[in-house]
Amino acid sequence: VDINSSFRYATRLHELGIPVELHIYRNGPHGLGLADDEKHDFPYVRGWERLLLRFLKANGYYEKEVLQ
Repeated sequence: VDINSSFRYATRLHELGIPVELHIYRNGPHGLGLADDEKHDFPYVRGWERLLLRFLKANGYYEKEVLQ
């Protein structure tokens, strides 16, 4: 994904008043999953799913208590 496309997308969401967070990682292929298997070992990316759950919960999109 082109980084400028990501910036434009996040900017437009913000302009429309839609909650948005943008996390940019220094490298790695698109679609890393959990970034912890033998093929895709990117320790600095691990934990993105926790950021997602916190964002969803903070913005009322996720109600189940799964974070500790």
